[in-house]
Amino acid sequence: MTGIRSIAAVTILASALVACGGGGSGSGSGSSGSGGTVSIDGFSVTGTSATSSGSVPPINPGVNGGQFVLSWSASPDTYNASFYLSPDNSLATTSGDVQIASINCGLVVSRCDRNGTLACTFDNNNTVLCDLAQKRNIATLLDTIPKRLFLINKTCNALFTVCDTKALEIEFQ
Repeated sequence: MTGIRSIAAVTILASALVACGGGGSGSGSGSSGSGGTVSIDGFSVTGTSATSSGSVPPINPGVNGGQFVLSWSASPDTYNASFYLSPDNSLATTSGDVQIASINCGLVVSRCDRNGTLACTFDNNNTVLCDLAQKRNIATLLDTIPKRLFLINKTCNALFTVCDTKALEIEFQ
């Protein structure tokens, strides 16, 4: 019986230590520190319609059902990728940035490994819905239409102690 209690105590202690990883942040390409390095190796958005080379992907609720796709590649093998809409290319919750999705990758039950995609939809009610996420109202960011915003990918290690961010400009129409 004491053996089972010892195993249970070690399991609980290990779980508590993992949970204490908190929500720290770092930024920049290939940030490093305790917990290893994190790198967003690729990040793109496929808008609701085709774009010419170098132009901003359009997201229009009247085209292709408002569907757009986020694609990325990152390392290490296990990480969390979170996606935000922002009026500028830097992430700050005080500036009204809106998180539209978050996904854990590299786990046995995950939908992504080093590469991932999320399908999202923008509708006429100014809401965005991405796979596995809650519908988010982004009306506060859309004071005019068309409106250019930044889609920010914040990828962190499993403990959220080391992060990397990348931003892409998109246009809501």
